Amino acid sequence: GNKRKFRASQKGRIGITLNAAFKRALNNTTEDKVAAVRSMEFECGIFAHPIFSREGDYPKIVRERVDYNSKREGRSSSRLPTFTQEEIEEIKGSSDFFGLNHYTSRYATSGLVGPDPSLDRDSGSVLSCDPAWKTAKSLWLKVVPWGFRALL
Repeated sequence: GNKRKFRASQKGRIGITLNAAFKRALNNTTEDKVAAVRSMEFECGIFAHPIFSREGDYPKIVRERVDYNSKREGRSSSRLPTFTQEEIEEIKGSSDFFGLNHYTSRYATSGLVGPDPSLDRDSGSVLSCDPAWKTAKSLWLKVVPWGFRALL
């Protein structure tokens, strides 16, 4: 691809910066712990996994849930595109570095929210904030320093 084509002659680096909020299980249950991880896979993993993982492609849980929901909706194929093996290989390693934007954190619990279909509904995670968290100028932005540490 272009990364390999121009790197030697132009000495450039290609990176991607993604947003990721840390998600902590609202309750100390397996369902909520899985929902927290699943929510992060739908937010950041859906973009990072194809590039940075050994196997490439979308995260397994994203593929499974979107495929299942697409079938449930009566679709003949998944709403999530399928990469060819050639595309998987082209995308893997296509970024030299990973940039991270982190604004806030959320609690996650297992459940359905949002229109059907939607990314929120596909994730099967309901997000919330602790009312004790301080609010920044933007009302959606909560100050959660421990979430940034946990994300890293």
